[in-house]
Amino acid sequence: MDGSHMHLNALEALERVLELLQEKDAELQELYRQHNELIQTQRSTDAASGQAAAIVPLIGESLVVDAEAATRITISHRLMRSGLKVRTAADGIEAVEALARAKYDVLIFDYMTPRVQPLDFLTVMTKRRPDTAVIVMINGQPTPMLRDELLQAGAKLVLAKPFDFARLTGLVRQFVQRAATAEAA
Repeated sequence: MDGSHMHLNALEALERVLELLQEKDAELQELYRQHNELIQTQRSTDAASGQAAAIVPLIGESLVVDAEAATRITISHRLMRSGLKVRTAADGIEAVEALARAKYDVLIFDYMTPRVQPLDFLTVMTKRRPDTAVIVMINGQPTPMLRDELLQAGAKLVLAKPFDFARLTGLVRQFVQRAATAEAA
């Protein structure tokens, strides 16, 4: 296989990755649109009946990075149900691309994310995006040494899997509120 053929295969692979990212973004945008429609419908219904709104508008920007689709979907679903905007990435490359395209208030990052060295990623990411709060998830209990390294690299919090989703949601909301307060100041 000559160099030009390998270059063509790499370009085709990159184009496919970009297509998949666009499809994923389109799916999430459709979910946001549906959520906003629900808000408008709920507001109209509530206004007609004199009740308070039951659906909250989406706030903040969070990026969930985890190779396990079930974990990624569960976290993003729980955060969205609590009124938070969420994007997802399945590996380090997707995370870097997402961070290059948008600003996030919170990054929820699995320590075992493929295609990236976690400590290097955290160090570079927190230097480039110091306003983004990073929560690192680890399977099982991290050693004190690893926890310290992650915190020194820029993580705001290290959570052991499995974790309480209500706690995670509360923490993410706190970081989003802090970001909103800092922007307003």
